[in-house]
Amino acid sequence: MYNAGYASAVVAAMGAGDFAPTELQKMLAGKVLSVNAGLGGYVDVVSGSAGWGDLETMLQLLTLKFGASRRDMDLYHSFVSRSQDAANNAIARPESVFSRCY
Repeated sequence: MYNAGYASAVVAAMGAGDFAPTELQKMLAGKVLSVNAGLGGYVDVVSGSAGWGDLETMLQLLTLKFGASRRDMDLYHSFVSRSQDAANNAIARPESVFSRCY
């Protein structure tokens, strides 16, 4: 269950379709849109928004998100490393004692 909680974040970090996150960023520069698809605690989550002229691009990106997940081992290892660093930094803060769940 704990590992499944990271599923949406890992898939989002990989990009969409054949496009790495940096490629997507370049392609979507100047466009006003957002697309989110993932897993919630009890539901699947899909949301999106777009400016008037960017609706077609938003729907294309949504289609890419529903395709096969992109796999990039370098991006995956980078995601794991960043997540570990964030967890270690959170644990190092004194106030983290009050938010720990056992």
